[in-house]
Amino acid sequence: YSTSNESLKSLRLGFDDCSYHTVECGHGLGEWLAGNTSLKSLTLDIGDNDELGRSLGDGLARNTSLESLTIICVNMRSKCGQSLGEGLAGNTSLKSLTLRIYDCDGDNDEWGRGLGEGLARNTSLESLTIKVKPNSTSNEWEYDDWRHGLGEGLAGNTSLKSLTLDIDDFSGDSDELGRSLGDGLARNTSLESLKIICDNIRSKCGQSLGEGLAGNTSL
Repeated sequence: YSTSNESLKSLRLGFDDCSYHTVECGHGLGEWLAGNTSLKSLTLDIGDNDELGRSLGDGLARNTSLESLTIICVNMRSKCGQSLGEGLAGNTSLKSLTLRIYDCDGDNDEWGRGLGEGLARNTSLESLTIKVKPNSTSNEWEYDDWRHGLGEGLAGNTSLKSLTLDIDDFSGDSDELGRSLGDGLARNTSLESLKIICDNIRSKCGQSLGEGLAGNTSL
């Protein structure tokens, strides 16, 4: 990758799972992203790779031009999420972030906490879309703590205007998600648009979301 390119505006890249070359390529991409000043939109289709997440997080934190980032990830792990969260916290240009996380299970429940911390510290993000699909063969969906990270991130963020949540197969512990999201909504002061797409929502989840909406003053 060459940081001297000053014309590239949009880039989409895909990576294979956890190979040596993927890690080396990730380091190169991170350094390129840190030095590039023209890129506005980046889409990354990545596998389960902590080292790649660390490199991208560092590059994102140092980049000053990127406005739109889409990350498509299968089975995101905690370290990858934490690294991307640190990148989000340090970035000052990003306006839109889309996360599509597939095959979530109980082993990766920390990724949302890292991203939530990054969201709380970020001051430029205006639009956030999160699509989460649990592992269809796992019974551990109820242990995914990404919901807590999202709630805390939403509570601490002061720039976000639009939030879209698309949760596939909501038959797990939706009560906890509703509680965390409701608490975040009640404490948030910037959000103007909220869209939730889900299946099998439970009554307590709806009640918690209602309490959050009642406490919110910006929506």
